[in-house]
Amino acid sequence: YQYVQIFIISNGVNTKYYANNRKQSFKQTFYWTDVENKRQTNILNGFTDTFLEPCHLSKMICKYIVLNEAYKIPMILRPYQYYAVEALIARVLSQGPNTTPKNGYIWHTTGSGKTLTSFKASQILMSLPQVHKVVFVVDRKDLDYQTTKEFNSFSDGSVDGTDNTRNLVNQFIGNYVDKKGESKNSKLIVTTIQKLNTAITKLRYESKMSELKDKRIIFVFDECHRSQFGDTHNRIKEFFHNSQMFGFTGTPIFADNAAKNELGKRTTKDLFDDCLHKYVITDAFKDENVLKFAIEYV
Repeated sequence: YQYVQIFIISNGVNTKYYANNRKQSFKQTFYWTDVENKRQTNILNGFTDTFLEPCHLSKMICKYIVLNEAYKIPMILRPYQYYAVEALIARVLSQGPNTTPKNGYIWHTTGSGKTLTSFKASQILMSLPQVHKVVFVVDRKDLDYQTTKEFNSFSDGSVDGTDNTRNLVNQFIGNYVDKKGESKNSKLIVTTIQKLNTAITKLRYESKMSELKDKRIIFVFDECHRSQFGDTHNRIKEFFHNSQMFGFTGTPIFADNAAKNELGKRTTKDLFDDCLHKYVITDAFKDENVLKFAIEYV
């Protein structure tokens, strides 16, 4: 059984799947759902028709299992993570050479595993020949380190965190030497929005960065509700002519909760176009992925 990647368990009423890892708890077994997060547990006409459909099953085995290098265990994506990645990849593949870039955002509640989702999306995007670079952008320096560490736990050495803006520019142009003195030309970059802003605005980097203006670059923004409402978003858009932008957020900004600024009320939809997939906090409560609120009436 050690060569089996996915196990399926059923009592005839409820059916779940999980990755082959004897150290995990029962919480790491998952119901399959449709794209609207509705469970498909019936073994005969729900689960079998969708999850065990040959093309889908082979896709789960080949593309949607992540080998965690830190713990030496396989991890399989939950259904909402799968749908989010599929929607993001489809949006990138639909982008032709003469079409206006269409962006998108993923609304997945806090604590639902956005890092794993964004890593898997970035990994698949990296493998597309038409994509020059995938840039995963975070908001703060501590998150930069944290995300690099988490990405590298999913695939050892897949990401070199950029210590300063010069290193970031060298990673963009494929002229980066890591701390071990090895030359690296990874298609995946993790950086902060502050360093990215410096790279595209400072004159000393202009000659190097200008060769990237027409390259196909995919930007993935973590916690995009927080970092994207200044001028930086527009600067990135104006600098990279052939880019696509995707945001992950647990708390998107809508018209009724948008802060008024000099640019008017800007929502997540204004900046990233369509919501490609939703997994909200009530879905997470139902799946017991996050702790419920304790409410007392006095």
